[in-house]
Parts: sequence; structure tokens; C-alpha cells
Amino acid sequence: MARRLDPESTEFFYSLLGLLRILQLAYHYAHTNTQGPSFYGDHLLLQRLYAGGDGSPDLVGETDSLMERMKGLGLAGPVSLGDLVGRLQSLYSHFNLSGRIESSDPAHFFPALLDIEVELQKALTDFNTLLEGNPQLLVESNIGTLNLLQDIADIHQVNVYLLQQRIAK
Repeated sequence: MARRLDPESTEFFYSLLGLLRILQLAYHYAHTNTQGPSFYGDHLLLQRLYAGGDGSPDLVGETDSLMERMKGLGLAGPVSLGDLVGRLQSLYSHFNLSGRIESSDPAHFFPALLDIEVELQKALTDFNTLLEGNPQLLVESNIGTLNLLQDIADIHQVNVYLLQQRIAK
């Protein structure tokens, strides 16, 4: 019988999956719709952020790795497409992406992308705090999963820096 993670950990993994997927969609949308005097630089930056670069994996690869880990950790059943779509709709509203990403204006969509990246960092930090207070969860999560989460945190910390630099220009 497959082991099952506690509800709080399960929710973390599903939330992280939603954040990674909405980031991928938002980056790709902004990448294909950016315009204006900084078009070329913005286009390349956004491509790096969603498709990977400098040795970092693309968001689809991160999401795939996370989903495989979730299954290996014993999350109940496969990730429901309906649940994922619901999470994406909720995140779309939470970050007001209709007015920020879909404007095709870098002054609007770069701050929106930064907000999502910051939320992702906060989720990873909160889970790390949860692990520190729950040694059994630390054992159940296994070192490979912890390494994956650390890699995701490292990559997205660079993304936060890049977005902050772009917004400050």
C-alpha cells in the first residue's frame, strides 16, 4: 500500500504545481505578446524564464519532475486536470492577470510575473519551515524531493532577481 502525505504537505505540492504551471503560461503569453521599444530584450528574457537557460530547466520540465515526485510520495491518485484548471483559474484571479498580463504592456506584466515568483518563494520557505517542525515528514519527503525543491527555489530566486532588474530599468 502506498504511503500518503499529510493534508498540509499534499496541499503544498498541489499549490506549488499550480504556481509553476501559471508561471509557465504567463511567461509564455508575455513572451509571445510583448511589444514596444524593449521588445527584443524582453522577448529573450521571457524566453529564458519559461524555456530555461544557462543550464536551468524549463518550467514544463520542472512541473513534470514535481508531478512525478508527487506520485512517488503517495499523493492520492493522479493530479486531476479539473483540480489543476480550478487552481489556475484561482491564481489567474488572485494575481489579476487579466488586467496585468493580457495588457501586453511590460509596465504591467513584469510586476505581475514578479508577484507570482515571490509567491512561489514564499510557498517554498513555508514548506521548509513545516519540514523543520516535523521530522517524520522530512523522512517521508526523501532527499531527492528535497533536492528538487531546493533546485526549484534556486532557479526561481534568480528569476526574481532578473525580474527586479527589468522592472528597475
